[in-house]
Amino acid sequence: YASPTATLNYEKQQNWTITIVSTDNGSPPLSIQNTFVIYVEDVNEVISNISLTGDKVRENSPVNTVVGQLRTIDPDNFGPKGVWQNSSCAATSNAGGIFAVHSDIIKVAQASIDYEMNTSFTMSVRCTDDGHPPLSRLWTFILHVVNVNEPPTS
Repeated sequence: YASPTATLNYEKQQNWTITIVSTDNGSPPLSIQNTFVIYVEDVNEVISNISLTGDKVRENSPVNTVVGQLRTIDPDNFGPKGVWQNSSCAATSNAGGIFAVHSDIIKVAQASIDYEMNTSFTMSVRCTDDGHPPLSRLWTFILHVVNVNEPPTS
């Protein structure tokens, strides 16, 4: 028998108890009943979401200006073990080197942000958990440039 609705998820339930009854066609019918415990094995699951708190940067911001902080959600951290997996993130495309990821912080890497040239940049990051085997997720963010009042150049 296969259940189309059963979901085996270690983080939600580590074991299932089932009872099986088998009855023959004899007269009178005889039956036997056995109870089994099925243990769900914990496996590493991929990061389910990557979010960015802060997606705006002022034009002309100096190098090392913090743009925002990355946060990952890993389903493995919502079970009986509590928070036990960490993740690390790295830029896979960083708008031509203008931004960089340091730990879980996106910072300005080059002081060449000009609102009049680009009102936004696209940046992709790959975050990898420290499970076995390590699993990763790629996420893309749009970083918005905030215009500042600049003195006339001529």
